[in-house]
Amino acid sequence: MTALPSLLRGQEAEAARLRSAELVAEGVPEGLAARASVLAHGSGLLDVTDVAALDEGERERLPIEDVASLHYALPSRVTQR
Repeated sequence: MTALPSLLRGQEAEAARLRSAELVAEGVPEGLAARASVLAHGSGLLDVTDVAALDEGERERLPIEDVASLHYALPSRVTQR
């Protein structure tokens, strides 16, 4: 979960940055504000772990970092077109 802020892209990343700034302005410590601002996006990590571990016969397990990076990059790429 500590890598989640760096995985967010586009509107999701901007929304997290804005929420973090709001929390800091309300007196929340910066580190805690950064972690709290991405909690809503953490539910996507459930899908990431499912995809990384899919059993498709002989296929090796996918690196979870690669799956997470792709999962969070796709929405910003799709909305840009």
